[in-house]
Amino acid sequence: MRVAVIGGCGYLGGYVCRALKKQNVRTIDRSSQADISLDVTQSVDLHKALQGMDVIINLVGLTPLREPKNGYEAVHVELPRTLSAFQKTAYIVHISALGASTSASTAYLRTKAQGESYLSDSLIIRPSLLFSQTHPLYTALVRASFTRMFPRIPALFQPVDTEEFAQFIVNLIQKRKKGIVEVGGPEQLHLFELAHRVFRKQNRSCVLLPSWLAYLGATVLAILPSTRIGFDQVRGLDLSNVLVPNPLVTQHLLAKKVI
Repeated sequence: MRVAVIGGCGYLGGYVCRALKKQNVRTIDRSSQADISLDVTQSVDLHKALQGMDVIINLVGLTPLREPKNGYEAVHVELPRTLSAFQKTAYIVHISALGASTSASTAYLRTKAQGESYLSDSLIIRPSLLFSQTHPLYTALVRASFTRMFPRIPALFQPVDTEEFAQFIVNLIQKRKKGIVEVGGPEQLHLFELAHRVFRKQNRSCVLLPSWLAYLGATVLAILPSTRIGFDQVRGLDLSNVLVPNPLVTQHLLAKKVI
């Protein structure tokens, strides 16, 4: 089985490629370490790279934590549109985001939903927050632990262990599952609860600050020019990311706690 992993050199890509083990894997990424190094938003180049693949796994997505310089559309919408041309010749797995909806309050989630609309004959997986000790958020929380303070941000997550999630993807590929699958971890945690656990691993206490400080700081950054914080990020402070009953999709709870 010939497998193309788009974004194979990224955070999730490393876990997925290891989970695929002995499969004939081709990584496609902008990184020079990829088997094929290219800009995945260039559809002609990507078409050439994907010829002859049996399985195409798209892991590429922009972070909701920073406002992209050129918007979300090229990665979240146009890339899935390009991949849709391969639905009749390859099995496509597309990683989206829990909460993706055309009526969502943020452009990040709206464009995620728009991209999904092109892949109706594929497997679309919507995970909650992926997390591990190699995740950039974990590293950021370790750095923040020196302050021993964290704001009581109200957003609620259902964090998913990244290694377990990668194996879950491989299991679905083996079953040739199609449709939308939503994935959450075994616990629902506020971001400050996750921070508290990371702080504790560093043998540091965590004093919770009022949430309005986070809103004030994010709003000021959103107003200022030349920052990567926009009003999408301010709205995201309130936006929970947990499984809610939905008869139109398949939902899975994974077993492993992230910390």
